Amino acid sequence: IDPSAIERIEIVRGATAIYGNGATGGLINIITKQAGEGKPSFYTDVQGSGSLTRVARGLSGTITQGFQGRKDWFDYNIVGTFNNQGGMFDAEGSRTMPGTNTIGGFADTRSYNVLSKFGATFGEHRLQLTFNRKESQQDTNHFPDPSVDALPRTNARYIPGLSLDEQPKLTNSQISLDYSHPHLFLDSRVHIQGYYRSQRTTFPTFDVRPFGGTEVVQGLPQTDVLGTRVEITTPIPLYGKPLVTYGMDFSSQHGDNRQNLYDPAILDASGGRIFRKIGRTPLLPSRVFDSIAGFAQGEWTPISALVVRGGVRYERLGISSSDFTDGVGNFTPAGSVKFDTTVFNAGFVYHLIDPLDLFFNFSQGFNVPVGSIDAALFGVTPGTNIALSKLQPQRVNNYELGLRGKWSKVQSSLS
Repeated sequence: IDPSAIERIEIVRGATAIYGNGATGGLINIITKQAGEGKPSFYTDVQGSGSLTRVARGLSGTITQGFQGRKDWFDYNIVGTFNNQGGMFDAEGSRTMPGTNTIGGFADTRSYNVLSKFGATFGEHRLQLTFNRKESQQDTNHFPDPSVDALPRTNARYIPGLSLDEQPKLTNSQISLDYSHPHLFLDSRVHIQGYYRSQRTTFPTFDVRPFGGTEVVQGLPQTDVLGTRVEITTPIPLYGKPLVTYGMDFSSQHGDNRQNLYDPAILDASGGRIFRKIGRTPLLPSRVFDSIAGFAQGEWTPISALVVRGGVRYERLGISSSDFTDGVGNFTPAGSVKFDTTVFNAGFVYHLIDPLDLFFNFSQGFNVPVGSIDAALFGVTPGTNIALSKLQPQRVNNYELGLRGKWSKVQSSLS
């Protein structure tokens, strides 16, 4: 997502019951710009940059246009950003990082990002539709000089003449629909969300031959995620004003990984310049990753200086793959595996003296990394089938104890 669409970023250290698979050590919460207020307003931001050693060839620019406002029950916020990144050069004027041969780069790249939010508020009921799309496409004429960019790696030299139709590209789309109410029942705050995410990537080309292979390839992974979550926060009318947040979440992730194949003979004959595509084949079996969980997270303030928190989460994970035959006839049968676990977290914050707080937190995380799934499906060597039944999840215990202080102009923590 482009920074122009972001309002703020929160860092949460340690796992919590509210967030599950993939958040074993904490999470980074990216909060996009909120709905507008009042009459329609426009804002425009223009930025430029360049290289001091190659001024004309290094020129780059970004333009951002925003439009936001509110009319009665309807509010909106639309932010669009277009960026054109020119060449990149070092302090001596030598071109750097077009990003071929597996190493991605930002030089000679055009990108855009569009964030749109539309909200409807009826009394205390609120619906919000959010859409974000980011696309980045590289179009460079330069590539690493094969006579320099050889194994073992040395300082690369980039020369012109690259002929490659499908250059590195990233497309990331996200859409979500949210319903919220601050006092729906038992004075509870309710949030319900459904979402869909899609990511398509075209990687740089990769010559496998120096590593024992016979091909020149280009990875084309794609991922689609569909999910929903329900969060309800209910105050308990007891001493210390306890709050309980509880609910469930579900996600289903579908992954597919294909690759372009290029003619090695033509590549060699052209001195590494010309990539002629000769086919497209599956690289890994398609896979489905399902997760469903229920959770409860509580907070209690027995005395004004002490806040106690704790939570529990039960999660079930299911992973399945399709039958797969690679380009040389090696067969990997379909498979599936399921896991379930219960994880806990607990901690407190105690206000010692102004401005110091003492805090402690214990949390458990549960995760099955995507990379380990791919290794289990296919193995590190083409055609090597490592059974899914041997796959094991990660279980992580985090302990944190520390002090933090906030003065008028300084914040500090030691943990």
